[in-house]
Order: sequence, then C-alpha cells, then structure tokens
Amino acid sequence: MTTLFRLCNAAGCDFRTEVDPADPDAAWDTVTDHYQADHGMTGPEAAYFASWHSTTKEEHR
Repeated sequence: MTTLFRLCNAAGCDFRTEVDPADPDAAWDTVTDHYQADHGMTGPEAAYFASWHSTTKEEHR
C-alpha cells in the first residue's frame, strides 16, 4: 500500500500530514495551519511556505 504525506520541511520539524488523494487541497490547508500555529507565521507567510517549502513524500507499507 502506498501513502502520500505532505511534509513541513522546516529545519528540525518532523510535522507531516497524510494526503487524501480524493481531496489533495486539504493537505495544503493542514500544512498552512501548522505553519501558523507551530511556526508563528501570518496567513500569507504560511501560504507561501506551504506552496514553496513543503514537499510530498510517498511511503510504501
């Protein structure tokens, strides 16, 4: 089974969230919320980092 995860990629942060193939945009919202809550970013900063710095990782189980 293959699972996709969206990773934060900030130095020292191990945050990741599972990506639902039926609603991949939901993962962007979760990562954006993470940047705001855990890294103290504003909405525009968080959206920028989610789009440019987070990455998707595929894991096989």
